[in-house]
Amino acid sequence: MKTHSDELFGLVKAMTAKEKFFFKAFGCNNNSKAERGYLLLFDALNELKQYDEPALRAKLEKQGFSHNINKAKNYLGKAILKSLETYHSGGSVHAEIHHLISQAEILYKKRLVKMAHKILAKAEKMALDAEKQEYLLLIHSLKSNIALHTANLPALNDILEKGIQQKKNYFRLLMNNDAYINLAIAVTAYGQSPELKTGNKTNLERISRLLNHTLLHDSASAQTVVSRYHFYNLNYLRFFHENKWDDRALQVLREGVTYLEARRNVLNDSPEMYLKALGLLLNALAITQNERETGVVYNKARKYYRGLPNKYISQHIQQEFFRITTSFIGIQINFLRPEKAVQTFHELSRYTSPAIINNPLNFVLFINMTESYLMTEQYRKALFFANKILNYKGKYRVDLQAFVKIYELLIQYKLKKDELLPYLAKSTERWLKKNDYQPRFFDKALIDFFKFRLPKINSAAEKRETMQNLLAQLKAATNTEYSILKNTFDLAAWLESEIQQKPMLEIMRKTL
Repeated sequence: MKTHSDELFGLVKAMTAKEKFFFKAFGCNNNSKAERGYLLLFDALNELKQYDEPALRAKLEKQGFSHNINKAKNYLGKAILKSLETYHSGGSVHAEIHHLISQAEILYKKRLVKMAHKILAKAEKMALDAEKQEYLLLIHSLKSNIALHTANLPALNDILEKGIQQKKNYFRLLMNNDAYINLAIAVTAYGQSPELKTGNKTNLERISRLLNHTLLHDSASAQTVVSRYHFYNLNYLRFFHENKWDDRALQVLREGVTYLEARRNVLNDSPEMYLKALGLLLNALAITQNERETGVVYNKARKYYRGLPNKYISQHIQQEFFRITTSFIGIQINFLRPEKAVQTFHELSRYTSPAIINNPLNFVLFINMTESYLMTEQYRKALFFANKILNYKGKYRVDLQAFVKIYELLIQYKLKKDELLPYLAKSTERWLKKNDYQPRFFDKALIDFFKFRLPKINSAAEKRETMQNLLAQLKAATNTEYSILKNTFDLAAWLESEIQQKPMLEIMRKTL
């Protein structure tokens, strides 16, 4: 169960370096003894790797912290939120409109009606440009109240002639937003249902019905940027659910990108919409093996992300770009371009927070980099990324953990750790059993090779013959097993490269 203290620790850890600097420089009065105490608490929380209450109290006591720690935590949480609000006050259209409406309300209460109207006109223009219907309704309500309370006849007539109809239109658009958001919520809820993982037929049929809803038949039904965004997202899920990646699917997803590109004003407040649309198109192009266009789409995402002003690059935006880049790295591996995958990873490291990249749950990125370095024969670097998954305590993605256990055997073999391999093979076998993971044919074959056969081999010729036999066994495996083999790490190509003493990548490219 999470406590307030855990949440405060999470808040501190979620802050960027610039947000922390701003808080310490402007969020506290360092001349006050109490404020210096809160900064001690802030620094102590920031230094912790994981939340540990006794360790925190011991650290604070050592530094002479004399305040009530529970009150200090409560104050610090409020101070951080206030600092973040100030730091990001100009960072989004949403925040700016909200700020302007607050100013207009203050001016109206002071009976400075003319000034209030000027501020509201500015807020209204921003809300119109950004398609913020909820704010447009609020602005019109405030204008109506001002007109009523001041008995301003021209303003009242304007509301009767145009304002009422405008409000109805904004409400209609807001309801259109809600229809798509509610559909997205329903699909997500059923998609996350535990019953779905067990192949529950009722849930699958329910999702299928939702994804074939009339709202998803024609993009013209989605009348706002938000509803159009959900239209393209949900259609992507429909194509995925039905495994239907034809020209029509690509056309819809390309249309989504083009639509958002024409609405840059709206994207200023929601850059993740455009990045998400590019990510969906990128995945669809990879599925349809369109190598050239995947590069074009990723370059668009990279250029857009790098061109964003700093105030827009939140952790959420960084995370979205990280997801796209991780997908692109995996795509490069599938297209047998591991060098490009490595280059892309290094670029990612320059433009994304280390905290996001080094998250221990980034299994897909880590396995992609393990495979990239395996394919380019940089085995120590491959082991470095494999260890990020191997050292994770607990179950997360057992399927990927199992693959990496097998990769570890190959890496240690290439690093000439022959004496270690039989023990490592036994350890892998125990791990698979402990985690209720049913070994695939090629898992068993490799474990058997390193556990029993390799220790008995006395010559290069004998090793080559053993590997030839293992390769023949793999190729004789069932179609399902062999297709899994070819769609993950090409173990057959690895064996072929060992037999022929040629680079694995050369073997793989020859079989294209």
